[in-house]
Order: sequence, then structure tokens, then C-alpha cells
Amino acid sequence: MYERAEAELQLTDADKLHLRRFLMFARKWESGVPVRPSVDCFLRAKQVLLTYHDAAWVLDRPAWDFKDSAEPLAAAAQACRDDPFVEKLTMEMETDITRITDLMEVDSWSVSLELCPETFALTGALRLHAHLALVFTYKTQIANAATLRLAGVSPTHAKAAGPLAQVRSRNFAPLHYYLQMPKRGGVWSLNNLAAFKKFAVNPRWITTWLQSEHLSLSKAREEYVKCKMNLLSTLPNLEVVERELLREAISAKKRIIEQALRAELCKFRDVPEKEVFLAQLLVIRSRYKFLVLVGASCTGKTVWAKWIFGDPELVFEVNCASCPEPDLREFRPLKHKGILFDEASCQMVLQQKLLFQAPPSHVRLGCSTTNCHSYDVFLHGQGLMIASNTWLADLAALKRVEDRQWLVQNSIVVDVGSLPLWVAA
Repeated sequence: MYERAEAELQLTDADKLHLRRFLMFARKWESGVPVRPSVDCFLRAKQVLLTYHDAAWVLDRPAWDFKDSAEPLAAAAQACRDDPFVEKLTMEMETDITRITDLMEVDSWSVSLELCPETFALTGALRLHAHLALVFTYKTQIANAATLRLAGVSPTHAKAAGPLAQVRSRNFAPLHYYLQMPKRGGVWSLNNLAAFKKFAVNPRWITTWLQSEHLSLSKAREEYVKCKMNLLSTLPNLEVVERELLREAISAKKRIIEQALRAELCKFRDVPEKEVFLAQLLVIRSRYKFLVLVGASCTGKTVWAKWIFGDPELVFEVNCASCPEPDLREFRPLKHKGILFDEASCQMVLQQKLLFQAPPSHVRLGCSTTNCHSYDVFLHGQGLMIASNTWLADLAALKRVEDRQWLVQNSIVVDVGSLPLWVAA
């Protein structure tokens, strides 16, 4: 039946080979001849990535303290390089690599000793592990893992494929670069096939390891420059990543600070002008009055204004201490309910009358002769507020009566004086 199937079916040479192997196994099975099981072996590959762990490689150094270091992991790695135990360990590894390459036909190899970043971040423990990449001349079978021991430690597991998911079986370069790159927590590395000199490094590999946080931003930049290709795209992209990561870090820190301040927030005293100001915002109209909080410093004007809608995230705050017009490019009309113009002057408001009326139309800001940097904002129905120490004095100092009248008619002024806006607990 099997022979007839082979004759009738249109099979490729490879399919015929697989079919004949199956037929040989089937005949032995039907005849009752025991089929010899395959011999277990540690690895069978043309190239391999080995990993080494040992309990003795967890360093106990109570005197080492990296809490005050700018980069604790980098400081820990440097301390390990100068440690006598690590120096002896690397010398033993060099000796064992010579033994392995003499014993087997190895075309190229790379080895690295590293600190585990995850363990260090979670517990502060200095747990060392090693990687060994071997590229054999031919597909090699090794029965016992002890044959590939380093410093008396056998590899715990092996990967026949390279560290990149898309690596081809014939491409050994990513395997070597994975162990040679200046990764986070790297302590020591050695090879007989140097990256950038003996083989080219693809910038995509750097991006991959940067994404998985094996590389820091500064080291990734150095590696991109060594590639000497695609710098017009890789370096600007790196700058964007660095800027966005910084913004996320600052935002996270800001959230922690805001949570701490919320816990200390006191109850505010009643301000009659508040209800008048908020009531006008509930009605659709062509113009609205803005609220002015004027009084001494440290009376809580800014905090009161930020919490006027019950959540400080709903108020967009902009510093107007010394600017001719406010910067509202980050204002979001669908998110914010109000804008706080901190330390805005009477003169700035007079130069932006349309803006401070919150009209039902777009207002253009950033105007110039060419308007190349101009932008439009929509403020209708927004609660516009000003916190100032000198509003009343600036108002009285205006030369034109018409300017003073316009400001008085279009504003709701709360004279805080020196009395705090909060109620002491």
C-alpha cells in the first residue's frame, strides 16, 4: 500500500525521502522488531547559545552600597570587575574556552559574564550568570553538558537559535553581538570574532535590545554611531525616545507628589464670588467674565483655583509672570474646564482681550509678520482665572481710563488680602 502511494502521488524528492523513512519504521513495527529509541543528547546543532548559573556566583558583599549612585547597576558591575573572585572566575572561563575549542571544531565563539538586572532591581542581590555562544564548523552532537562546562559549572540549558527571533540558522552574527554589546549589567566579555570589525552589526539589533532594556540610551547611541549607517534616522529616533521617557518619568514623579499633597489638602473657606463665576459658565453666551484672585503671597490662591472644579487635572495652569501672551499649545478643550493664568498682568490681558472673553470662536495666538508659528485655540465656556499679587496696583497704574473700565467690567475680582483661602484643621 505504501509503495503504491509513493508511485501514484506526485512527490518531491524531499517528500519521498521522508516517506521512505516512515515506510522503514512502519515495516519494523508491523514485523514486531523493536525500534531502537533515539539516543538522548544535550544538544545537536551548528550553533548554540549556552547559559550558566551557580549558587556560588551570587556574591555576598555587605560593604557594597550603590543606593546613592547615579546608575546603581552600572556601579555594581564595575565593582564586580574589580572583585578578586570575579577576576579568578574569568581566568577559569578563559582556560575552559581554550579546552572546548581545542576539543571541538569551533569556528567562532563569544562569552560574557553578567549581573542579572531583574534580581538586582528587585532584591539588590548580585547574581552572576554567564552566556557562551559557539558556532561549530559542522553540525555537532554533544551527549554530556559537562563537556561544555565553564569554571566547573555545566550549562543549564541551550538554545540552538540565535537571540533574535528572526535570525536565520546560518546567520551567527546576532548570536555573537548579543554577548559582545555593552548591555546593562555586563561585567566581562571575550570573543574571537569582534563585532563591527569581523562582522557587520545591523542597527535593528540595537533597536531590539534597546526596546527590551538590555541597552541603555547612552550605550545605544554609541553603538548606532559605530554602525556608521542610518544615523539620520536612528539618532533622531533615539532623541525622541529619550525625551518621551523623560516626560513619562517626570509625569510619574508628579503623580506621586500630587497624591501626597492631596492627603494634606485643607478645606477651603467660602468665597461668594465663586458661585457667581461658576454660574455664568453653565449658560451658553457670547462672552464670559474671568475671575481674578488678588492678594498676598502664600494665601493659597493658586491651589484654590486649581481645585475650583473639584479636580486639579481639570485646570490648565500656565505661567504668565513675564510673557506678552500665554502659551496655550498644550491646552485641551475637551479635557480642561478652566485655565489658570498665574501672575498675569493687566497689560497682558489688555493685549489679549478676545482671548479673555472666552468667545464662541477660535482665537489665534503666536502671531507674527509671517504667522509661521501661530496656532488657534477654542476657549468658549472655559473658566478663565488669574492669580496675582499686584493686580489692583497694576489696575490703578493704568494710564487710560478706558482700559481700567474694560478690565473692571469683564472680570470678577476676589480680594483675598492676607487672609488664607483655606480653613486651618
